[in-house]
Amino acid sequence: MAHSHSVVAGSERFLRPGSVATGPADGKEQIEVTLKLRRKKALPALAKRPTALLTRAQLGTKYGASGTDIAKVLKTFAKYGLQKVGSNPATRTIRLRGEIAKMEAAFDVKLINYKHETENFRGRVGPVHVPSELKNIVQGVFGLDNRRMVQHRRQPAHSTNQSKDAMAASGWYIPSELAEHYNFPPGDGGG
Repeated sequence: MAHSHSVVAGSERFLRPGSVATGPADGKEQIEVTLKLRRKKALPALAKRPTALLTRAQLGTKYGASGTDIAKVLKTFAKYGLQKVGSNPATRTIRLRGEIAKMEAAFDVKLINYKHETENFRGRVGPVHVPSELKNIVQGVFGLDNRRMVQHRRQPAHSTNQSKDAMAASGWYIPSELAEHYNFPPGDGGG
């Protein structure tokens, strides 16, 4: 790790067992990443349901990312040749685009192409880093590697005459089954 960069906490990645490196990622390929920034103000601790609810806009204004942080992040990554695709203070996100070689330099990572029995993907091993001046601002970097994160499992088919106990054992319901299980009153929820 370069001394000019700091580790993003929780960004450590490991190879999926059975993955085989097929070569370095193409340094000229353009990719996009999404950065998650810190909140301008910490969310309050809640012991009970709040008496006054916030709208999404109010939540974003009060607890989103600060304009100062967004400007600093954009200025820092522009030095690495990365371009702004978009930013959203309310969701605390910034999207950046650039060549893989520039992303590798900006985030102090090495991106490798891998082959696995379930997919081919671009990945990395180890943590992501950010320039040290952004250490406490950037909390997450997403998109450097493009491996599938969720493994889809086949869902069992439900028959319409299945018992409540069998539905509960399956671990999931369709809305009508859930309503039946909890004896919801008939209707569409109107009124």
